[in-house]
Amino acid sequence: MTGVFDQELRDQLALAGQARHAARTAGDEDGERAYAGRIAQLRRIAAQHGIELPPEAAQDARSEPAPDAAPDAAPDAAPERA
Repeated sequence: MTGVFDQELRDQLALAGQARHAARTAGDEDGERAYAGRIAQLRRIAAQHGIELPPEAAQDARSEPAPDAAPDAAPDAAPERA
């Protein structure tokens, strides 16, 4: 069953990479950002399950923050208290 999960994750990552490329080619910045987020999400899932991704999968998300990177705070968000 694990092999099926791994393959489905890889397939979804490939589809998201293709869609991101298509959005970039079409000049669709919103679409490109949406698919970049999908790629980052799939990479986090892979990391959580110990699934090693091929180098080309890492290149698809090269402009994405690392899976464990903290998201930027919203400009109007209140500062955190210690």
